[in-house]
Amino acid sequence: MPATLGVQPLILVVESDTAPARSLMSAIASQGFRTLRVLARPNAIARSSADASDLVLVDGTHPTLDPVWVTVRLRERTST
Repeated sequence: MPATLGVQPLILVVESDTAPARSLMSAIASQGFRTLRVLARPNAIARSSADASDLVLVDGTHPTLDPVWVTVRLRERTST
């Protein structure tokens, strides 16, 4: 990512497994992005809103985490 003035985009990583989360966050950070990890969907919604994340990556294989639900809730909060 080219150097820019200001704050780098924030990517919220919704992943409950530590190893994949670390690998993904390391790869993202190596490209100059900031990352923040959350574990559960209610936290994902709250943190995304509180931290003004630019992108949210959701674990689509988690047995109790519905990525569609997270996407719908995030869209509701960001719609104007």
